[in-house]
Amino acid sequence: MNKFFKVSGPFSAKDLGEQLDCEVVGDPSVILTTIAPVQHAHDGALAFLDNPKYVQYLQDTKASAVILKPEFVSQLPEGVVGLVTAMPYPTYAKASALFYPVPHVEPSIHKLAAVDASANVHKNVEIAAGAVIDAGAEIAENVYIGANSYIGPNVKIGAGTRIGAGCSIICAEIGTNCIIHANVAIGQDGFGFAFDGKEIVKVPQVGSVKIGHFVEIGAGTTIDRGALAPTEIGDMTKIDNLVQIGHNVKIGRMCQIVSQTGVAGSSELGDGVVLGGQSGVSGHVKVADRVMLAARGVITKNIDKIGAVLGGFPAIPLKEWRKEQAKLSRLLKK
Repeated sequence: MNKFFKVSGPFSAKDLGEQLDCEVVGDPSVILTTIAPVQHAHDGALAFLDNPKYVQYLQDTKASAVILKPEFVSQLPEGVVGLVTAMPYPTYAKASALFYPVPHVEPSIHKLAAVDASANVHKNVEIAAGAVIDAGAEIAENVYIGANSYIGPNVKIGAGTRIGAGCSIICAEIGTNCIIHANVAIGQDGFGFAFDGKEIVKVPQVGSVKIGHFVEIGAGTTIDRGALAPTEIGDMTKIDNLVQIGHNVKIGRMCQIVSQTGVAGSSELGDGVVLGGQSGVSGHVKVADRVMLAARGVITKNIDKIGAVLGGFPAIPLKEWRKEQAKLSRLLKK
C-alpha cells in the first residue's frame, strides 16, 4: 500500500476502457484498485507494457489488467484483461491520473506564514508554514505554496498552480495549472557583465520571467529574468531537475528539457524542442520547431531545419555523429 499518495477508485476495466479510449479484451467487469509495474503487479493491479524489453515479464505477470499495444495481446496470460491502445505510455499516464488525482487545495494560511497586507490572495489558497508573500503579489484560486517559499513583490501566480517547498520567485508571472517543484529559483538577475578594459561592470537586469500555462519545472532549476525583455517559457513545456535557463531566453510550447541542461542567454527554442540530459545551447542562437538534441550534445549555431535530430559537440545530424564515433573507436583500437 502506498502511504504517501491517496488512491481513488476502484475502477472496472470497462470504466477505464471508456475513459481512456481503449479496446477491452477479456472480462470488462474486472475490478482494478491500483497501478503497478508489469513485473511487480499483483491481483487487482493495472499494469502497462510499452517497451518491448519488458515483454518477457508479461507471461508471468500477476496483474489483473495490462495496458498494451495490439501486437502483444496474443501474449496475455489467461484471465488477464487487455486495455488495447496504440500508445500505452500516454494511456498509462492518464490512467495514473485517475487513480492518483492532484489533491484538492484546502483553503488555509498557516499561522507561521507571512502575507503582506497589500498582497491580493484569493480565499481558496493553501499557504504552508514559513512561506512569505510580499507586497503586491497576486495569488489566484486553488494555488498551493509550499513551506518556506518566497513570493516576491508584484509576482502573479495563476489559478491551480502548485509551488513546492523552498522556492524563490521574484519578477515573474506564472500561468495557470503549473507545477513548480522544490527549491526552484525564478526571476533572479541574469549573468550580465561588460568588461571596459579596467573592470567588469555589472549590467542591470530589469526584465522579468513569463511562464505559460500547464508548465512543469523540476527541483533545483533556475530561470533568470531578462535584462530588458522577459525570459519566456511557453505553454505545456516540461523542464526537468537542475536545469539552467539564462536571461532573455525564449522557449516555445510543449518543449521537453532534460536534467542538467543549460540554455544560454538570448537563445530561442521553437515549439516541441527536446533537449537530452546534460546538453547545452549556446547564447544568441535560434532552434527550429521539433528539433531533438541527444544527451550531452551542444548546439552552437542556428538550427533552421524543422525536426532535425542532432548529437555531439558541436551538434551535427545524429547519424553522422554516430558514424564519427564508430570510426574514432576503430582508430583507437588500431
